[in-house]
Amino acid sequence: MRYFVKAEYVELGAILPAEDFIPMVENLIIPSFEKMTQLENEKKILASGIVSGAKAGMFIVDVASNTELTALLQSFPFWGILKWDVIPLDSPEERIIVEKQFLENIKKYME
Repeated sequence: MRYFVKAEYVELGAILPAEDFIPMVENLIIPSFEKMTQLENEKKILASGIVSGAKAGMFIVDVASNTELTALLQSFPFWGILKWDVIPLDSPEERIIVEKQFLENIKKYME
């Protein structure tokens, strides 16, 4: 199953002071980008990118189930500080089957 995933950092209020910001980048952000690279090398993430000039990223994931997707997303160190949007994707092959069935149903209705 493929999913389009968008992750976006949401400001929670006041800007973090440097003594809090530095550990967040060192312990959450960079390790999460490293995890993303690892998952891309393992072909779990098919394509990814960080939005230039923004605190957001997107990727396409290929996993066996919703449960595996949840576990994968929760494996990112920055899981808890981002807003996640997930969109399930049909493969073109799956969509061909659906569209053909749709056409058959229309044709039957028109008879």
